[in-house]
Amino acid sequence: YGYRAAPLKEVYEPLGISKTFFYTFFPGKEALAIQVLCRQRTTMLERAREVVRAAPGWRAGLERVFDLFFHGSQNGVFTLELDDLQHLFRHMTPEEQREFWEGLSEFYRALLALWDIPASQQEYQLVQNMVSTLLLAYHSRLYASLPFAPDLEEETMSLQVKLIIDYLEDLHRRHGAG
Repeated sequence: YGYRAAPLKEVYEPLGISKTFFYTFFPGKEALAIQVLCRQRTTMLERAREVVRAAPGWRAGLERVFDLFFHGSQNGVFTLELDDLQHLFRHMTPEEQREFWEGLSEFYRALLALWDIPASQQEYQLVQNMVSTLLLAYHSRLYASLPFAPDLEEETMSLQVKLIIDYLEDLHRRHGAG
């Protein structure tokens, strides 16, 4: 189940702290979830660097990083469904929302730099939108519901990832890095 369905007790008890102690640091689960998402970007970028270094080639590095992103929940990565993200945003101030998106934009800029893609602001924001949309659809299990063909969920996601990687490869070539 998503983070909203998890009782707060499942957060503080395994840590050996009281509910009161939890509330000295976070006003609620939403604040904790936002903090985890923001800190996770650094971890994901470090993992992406490791994956890219170990990959046999440029495209293979991208494919492995996308696999990490889409199957991250199997590797301890905190993932959100669309309704969870919408819930979080309703609990953020406009300043927190702005900071969240700026941090996410910086994450995507750093990823493109890791792949040696000197993209314009519009290009990295387009990549950010494409990948974020696909991540939300995948983790929300959108493709497993109607009007989609539910038995093609993984194939649909794989094709969309391939198309994003093709676009990144084109950017790489266009900017003279390839």
